[in-house]
Amino acid sequence: MSRLQVLHLEDSEPDGELVARRLTTEGVAAQIVRVATLPAFRSALAAGGFDLIISDYSLPGADGLQALAVAIELAPHIPFLMVTGTIGEEKAAAALKAGATDFILKDRLERLAPAARRALAEVAERRQRQLAEEALRQNEAQLRAVFDGAPIGMTILTADLGFARVNAALCRLLGYTVLELHERTLAAVAHTEDRKDLGQRLTRLFDDGVPVSAEYRLRTKADEIVTVKITTALLRAQPDAQAVAMIEDVSEQKRLGSQLRQAQKMEAVGQLTSGIAHDFNNLLTVILGCAELLSDTVSPEGREDLDAVGVAAERGREMIKKLMGFSRHMALELKPLDLGALLADMANTLTRVLPASIKVRFAPATGSQVVIADAGAVEQILFNLATNARDAMPEGGTLTIVTRYPPTTRGPYLSLAVTDTGHGMDSATLERAFEPFFTTKPAGRGTGLGMAMIKSLMDQQHGSVTVESSPGRGTTVECFLPLAPAGAVRSPSGEWRAPTAVRASGTILIAEDEEPLRRVAKRVLEREGYTVIVATNGSEALDLIRARPVDLVISDLMMPKMTGLEFYHALRGDRINVKFLFTSGHAPDDLRSSPEFGTILHMMPKPWDVPHLLAKVRELLGG
Repeated sequence: MSRLQVLHLEDSEPDGELVARRLTTEGVAAQIVRVATLPAFRSALAAGGFDLIISDYSLPGADGLQALAVAIELAPHIPFLMVTGTIGEEKAAAALKAGATDFILKDRLERLAPAARRALAEVAERRQRQLAEEALRQNEAQLRAVFDGAPIGMTILTADLGFARVNAALCRLLGYTVLELHERTLAAVAHTEDRKDLGQRLTRLFDDGVPVSAEYRLRTKADEIVTVKITTALLRAQPDAQAVAMIEDVSEQKRLGSQLRQAQKMEAVGQLTSGIAHDFNNLLTVILGCAELLSDTVSPEGREDLDAVGVAAERGREMIKKLMGFSRHMALELKPLDLGALLADMANTLTRVLPASIKVRFAPATGSQVVIADAGAVEQILFNLATNARDAMPEGGTLTIVTRYPPTTRGPYLSLAVTDTGHGMDSATLERAFEPFFTTKPAGRGTGLGMAMIKSLMDQQHGSVTVESSPGRGTTVECFLPLAPAGAVRSPSGEWRAPTAVRASGTILIAEDEEPLRRVAKRVLEREGYTVIVATNGSEALDLIRARPVDLVISDLMMPKMTGLEFYHALRGDRINVKFLFTSGHAPDDLRSSPEFGTILHMMPKPWDVPHLLAKVRELLGG
């Protein structure tokens, strides 16, 4: 243990030695510095390093009270023991009142060591208390900083649900100042439908200490509703009970959760519709192919019937496009597209399909209107929006189609805005506008897939879509399509070339697991002069092509044993570089991202008809 550092003010050397011996006898290990005058005492005390002060009362030219004043001035934390030969009660009381720790008579020095120990213990205790108080102040300052700077709302609630203390985040959330919240209660700003449950839970908190963790709706100063999660903990019980409450705005979380559920719903429905569309595509392809084959063998009256079959099949094909577009599996051709030219081509069509009571107005943007999009998808979007506008304006109105450049903050896009003057939508309907199967139309007049399909098609074209509407003020649907890079060339019209009368030649391998489709495709191509061999799956097709060369492979994507893609990669592994035409209702991303796509690897969407098939084959074989 370190020695006690003692400053002793004593002008008598024998008395100084007496004090030193007494401390040693009592077991107090001390290093004593003795000074004889008040100036020397001041200097020594100013130098510091002492644990205890012992002072005589009677000093040359001074007294113990003056020494005590110097000690309080320079070292108020050091215990001060006054040791004297004689001192009256009045002087002793004055010394203690002035701040002396204790006084000891020189003829009772046996009290010196206990008094020193007691004084030092009191100092140590006082020091610990000061350290604890300082730590408490620091903790309180830290908690105050955390409370005030927390990014979520925090408050100290009283038992009557008053705001005893609030932080800046809560003020921002509710729009009130600190003083305004002090004048209110949590129950007062709660939604009327939530107030009772919130009050009951908080009563249990203050009565039984049961914490609260639940979502409620609060009303802001601007009369807006925010959904919050309130989490509480009891700070102290009655009387003067208080609880801390964290009030977190979860409106955005709930919105994102709703979007996630919506996405999951669309994904599930999309998988269902994709499966239905795949089978329906195969049926339509057989119907269209057989109708074409029969057209040259029947009478004129029979051709009219076959034409009716073809029209019905075409309507089915459009239905499939809707299903595939909704499920994000439609094979889109994203190419430079002159949106202005497409709208000009559609002007007459829209005018014909809409009733005469609806006026169609076009307002194209000035400058380039070339975007990266799929022409068929854009047409489908416009037809859907025109149909919705027609239903929203049963007594007539104006349909305005505008192309414009949005603010640069949105990015390099061209806006296609379609506005009607119909009855509009309220906020509840607007929130569900893109929800699949949601419709406000009477039974039998709407599927609820139109807007969901539009959003899906826009997503696939790397664009976006917004809706603005209010009751009685019409609706504006704005689609943002990515602008094509400078110098991009407008995409071809997409029309198929009519078959020429020149006899075709070449060997074609058809890989298709559906027997009716194989038979129709084989008959159509053989009728044109091609040599056709067929396989029921990719594995069988691979064996055939290894045995004899072919000029073109036409393959389905989904087949048993070996899929079309697996067949294609196996051919490349064998270094067999033959032109390859996939037929499917959708083109997977890994197919379109292939560096060979568009050169030796091509895609033709199902359902195809005979003119499309023959035109594509002639294009690839150069016929």
